[in-house]
Amino acid sequence: MSTTVSTLHLPTQYSLKCSSPPCLVRIGSVETGLPRDSVANMSQIFTLDKTRLTERVGSIPSDFQDQVDDGLRLVLYL
Repeated sequence: MSTTVSTLHLPTQYSLKCSSPPCLVRIGSVETGLPRDSVANMSQIFTLDKTRLTERVGSIPSDFQDQVDDGLRLVLYL
């Protein structure tokens, strides 16, 4: 059993017109399980208590993790 009470979330948007890296990472619906192709926005990250989550709509596969890490480093000045 996990003792984590909150989780980090990357908001997604469906508009692919403004998907310039590294703060925005294109994520495909086939790879993530999302209803359609999207963009993960690293500049809008937030934490959310796990009790507020009702269902999982998708997840980021490891293929995208390096791109997400690069974007997070940029916006968090790491």
